[in-house]
Amino acid sequence: MFQWQSHAQNGFDWKEHGYRGISDKDMTYVIRKSIDQPVVEEIYMNTEDPYQQRPLRGEDNRSMRAQLRSRLAARLSPIGDPFVNWL
Repeated sequence: MFQWQSHAQNGFDWKEHGYRGISDKDMTYVIRKSIDQPVVEEIYMNTEDPYQQRPLRGEDNRSMRAQLRSRLAARLSPIGDPFVNWL
């Protein structure tokens, strides 16, 4: 017999999973959180990769990542979004 339980009954909060992002004409920054998975951050260069298929890799974008992370946090903090905890 199949027994259905909602994720909320198991302590799952949809607001703490999924993705958030910030974008402008040049780049897009995305942070993604899944159940039992580490947080994933991705940066896409919109001018070179308009369909966002190839995220930037490596440590060369550390300062860019920090700047975009800060911009996203400034948007999420005022609304109490729990994703701020992972930025």
